[in-house]
Amino acid sequence: MTISEADFGRRVGHLLNAQLQHIPADSRARLAAARRLALSRKKQTVMARVLARMPALQLQGFGTNILQPASNRLWLMLALTALVLGLTMLYDTALHRHIHETAEIDAMVLSDELPLTAYLDEGFNSYLDLREEEE
Repeated sequence: MTISEADFGRRVGHLLNAQLQHIPADSRARLAAARRLALSRKKQTVMARVLARMPALQLQGFGTNILQPASNRLWLMLALTALVLGLTMLYDTALHRHIHETAEIDAMVLSDELPLTAYLDEGFNSYLDLREEEE
């Protein structure tokens, strides 16, 4: 029966934790340093795998650590620029639609035969309702 690397690591970690008080202090310090080194190497290999899947972000002769933050800022700036342009276009379209609708209403009111004061008279709406019922 073979055990996986993860199971082996868990078993070793459990055994080390169980016997921690019996390990000398200098050995504990060396184990902690080795653990930090292993974790830092693990993080580097994970980052290298992620960057290997994005070849467009890698340039010949440049380290990936130098390129990564600049690329993130570039994508962020492009996304924010696209968002601002999109919102500006939406606002502009809504403003033009509102102006067009208002102009249509003004044109209908001004081209009508009735005086403008007729639209302000509250009794005029009643008159129009009665007139529509008769027709």
